[in-house]
Amino acid sequence: DPTATSGGFWDDMKTQDYIDLHENLLFPTLRVQRATEVFVTDAKSADDLYGKVSDAQLIGLPDNATQSNDVKVTYKVTRGSKVSYNVTLELQFIAASNSWGVSDFGDTFAPTGPGVPDIQPTPTINPDATPSPTPVSSTGGGPLVWVGRPPPGLRPPSPLQGEG
Repeated sequence: DPTATSGGFWDDMKTQDYIDLHENLLFPTLRVQRATEVFVTDAKSADDLYGKVSDAQLIGLPDNATQSNDVKVTYKVTRGSKVSYNVTLELQFIAASNSWGVSDFGDTFAPTGPGVPDIQPTPTINPDATPSPTPVSSTGGGPLVWVGRPPPGLRPPSPLQGEG
């Protein structure tokens, strides 16, 4: 029953049992695409930004939910006491285990809509980015010493130039 799985999803969100949610309620493909640590971090970040999930009411279920292998169910979710928004979960039937898994959790971690504060997470510095070279003066007014590679088209002076 897809509603039992989606209800369990929101029960785990309300109790912050993100590991159980990840390991037992997500569709296997999504579980592999989003590692447990990443999922837990995303869930906790959303809790910090918007408040913890305090309520989730089923408001939309297709008539053919039990006859389909792919079902979308919509919930009205409340975080804390003020932030309310709708989330559509997509669930897929897992034939091997005769169960359902959440294959898309929609806006669970990024609420949108009227009454939701427009909060932009603080970007982090990309540790893989190559920093641009910074000219650093040696002591006094001496020559510049390059830290890193010089910008394209600019070569530092040869150590033999200007010496005599």
